[in-house]
Amino acid sequence: MPAGTWAPTGRMSSTRTGAAAAVLADGRVLVAGGDADGASATAELYNGDAQVFSPAAPMSVARTGAAAVVLSDGRVLITGGLSSEGDATSAAELYDPDADSWSAADDMGEARSGHTASLLPDGRVLIAGGESTLGVSSTLEIFDPVAGAFAPAGELSAPRKTHAAALLADGRVLIAGGSDGSTALSSTDIFDPAIGQASAGPALSTARAGASATTLLNGKVLVAGGSDGSSDLASAE
Repeated sequence: MPAGTWAPTGRMSSTRTGAAAAVLADGRVLVAGGDADGASATAELYNGDAQVFSPAAPMSVARTGAAAVVLSDGRVLITGGLSSEGDATSAAELYDPDADSWSAADDMGEARSGHTASLLPDGRVLIAGGESTLGVSSTLEIFDPVAGAFAPAGELSAPRKTHAAALLADGRVLIAGGSDGSTALSSTDIFDPAIGQASAGPALSTARAGASATTLLNGKVLVAGGSDGSSDLASAE
């Protein structure tokens, strides 16, 4: 396959949108949940060498729009999302790729979909924002994989969902843009694990919901695409 080109590779066993995906320590990719005529609990593993998908053990909770993050010990934490009833869930579970099995973690402090999950340098996971039947959230939680539990971690400067998050080179987490439920946001927050709280960061030049944020090798963060509330965006910053 020529460099810089795209080519078909394998085929999932099920159609799905809004699935969570994570690269495992051995290079395989876990794809879990999503919407396939309703929220799904199924999961599958992609083998890049063989270019095939194979079934994995299903989650205990059907969900779409969940957040996934690989922990320092190789397990995968899946949090929140929309359940088969269409409501945000607080349920969290852990996938063990060695055993191909799921185990329940404690529930989050609140139900969330459209949130982010970021692995901190010390192995804990920052959960930020999202939305539930109560509205768009400004709260933060931290998951401790040793205790298997979540704890409150303060609040963002503004409620936000469908935002982007990126781990900075110094261990802080940038939380950028998103929506407050009616308006796309240009505001950002920066969470500092050393003090356990977030503070307002520099504003984006363009309000963006549903954008991506990627930390580059030089330490800068690329924020690309999204929607400003009236049109989809091709711009990046």
